[in-house]
Amino acid sequence: MGVKLASWMMSGLLLLNLKEIRLSNCKECEEVPSLGHLPHLRHVEFRGMDKLKCEVDVITPTDEKAVVFPCLEELTLWKCRDLRNAPNHFPSLQKLFIHDSDHVMPIENICSQLTTLTHLKIRKAKELSCLPVGMLEKNHNLLSLLIGDCEKLSHLPDGLHTLCLLEILEIADCPKLTCISIHSLTSLRGLHVENCGGSVNLQMVDKEFSLDDLTSYECNGLKSVLISGLQSCTSLRWVRIINCQNLRHLPVDGLQTLVFLEELYIEDCTNLEAIPSLDNLTSLQELSIRGCDGLTSLPRGIQSCTSLKKLTISKCHNLISLADVDVSRFRSLSNLEIFDCRKLKYLPTGLRSLSLERMKIGMFCEELDSFPDFELPSQIRWLKISGWPKLKSLPQQIQHLTTCLQYLSVRSFDSIEAFPEWLGNLNLLSPCVLRSVRI
Repeated sequence: MGVKLASWMMSGLLLLNLKEIRLSNCKECEEVPSLGHLPHLRHVEFRGMDKLKCEVDVITPTDEKAVVFPCLEELTLWKCRDLRNAPNHFPSLQKLFIHDSDHVMPIENICSQLTTLTHLKIRKAKELSCLPVGMLEKNHNLLSLLIGDCEKLSHLPDGLHTLCLLEILEIADCPKLTCISIHSLTSLRGLHVENCGGSVNLQMVDKEFSLDDLTSYECNGLKSVLISGLQSCTSLRWVRIINCQNLRHLPVDGLQTLVFLEELYIEDCTNLEAIPSLDNLTSLQELSIRGCDGLTSLPRGIQSCTSLKKLTISKCHNLISLADVDVSRFRSLSNLEIFDCRKLKYLPTGLRSLSLERMKIGMFCEELDSFPDFELPSQIRWLKISGWPKLKSLPQQIQHLTTCLQYLSVRSFDSIEAFPEWLGNLNLLSPCVLRSVRI
């Protein structure tokens, strides 16, 4: 493929009925022929055209009444880094995807007159500091907005609040972004904020929201989640707050109204001091609290989470005791992990009454001479237990698991000199199933 495409592509008659054009890895191509006159063209995609400088139909047609790209619905520009100019008239465009662009001008040109967009995705636009002025106000039918890897993006346009139909908003790897305001976005179902290093303020107002998925990931400048209207997001089903190292507080009453919440993940927030009460979260099925060294206790009201199927408490190194937690009400709990909490001395009560199938437990306070007292449900099938160098014996509870156990892993009991005799009584475990027993 040379600097230009073959001359036969310039023939309007030959391509008159063309509906889709995809050009990929034309590394030497610097320009493409006019395509805007094709009346049935619906999809255009350029990928890996490193030297493309001028896209189609930058020059206005000689016939002033002519409409360029009359039916084009989807435009994708992927790794056309050197593209410096682009058309500005797309009367029917609904989906625009721009990935890896070194220049802002093509984005501004393409977006200048758009009014029909429903999906917009921009990633790795190195010079983009803000979306084109007026763009959001003109595209009221926008359903999804995804922006990522835009290092200079410092704010979103004021017109964001006009997108009353917006369902998905994802902002990722925009370290200079300082504020995301989602007030009036009453149709929003998914909000994903990842690796935005500034002090991100997620603002809401007291309106009914349809939001069901909220994710904040690697926002290390986030010191508090200021969501004044979180209690209005009563349809939330998933909340994930992950790797926000400077986060200290969550809204005091922000979780109690989320009666439809099914998954709550709070992980690697090392400075988080407390988690709000979980009262009323009777629909919660998965709860993961991991890598939160600032916590000294589990959240109040955890016993109200009677629909829990999976509970993970891991790498919370300032937890000392879970003795005040009675898990007997978790009748649906099948998967339990309490692992790598280096000050923990006391485990929850009520384990025997559960129908657990999988359990991972261990790596607790190394000052203890023996494993903390705990109960094991007799029907457990998968058990992974880890000790610490000081321990000289395995927990005696294991010897009673003679009916359902299929997998057993014992690790890091470094001071044990010999296997206990009862370990040989687990005769229902064949050697190929009894794995990872390390002493």
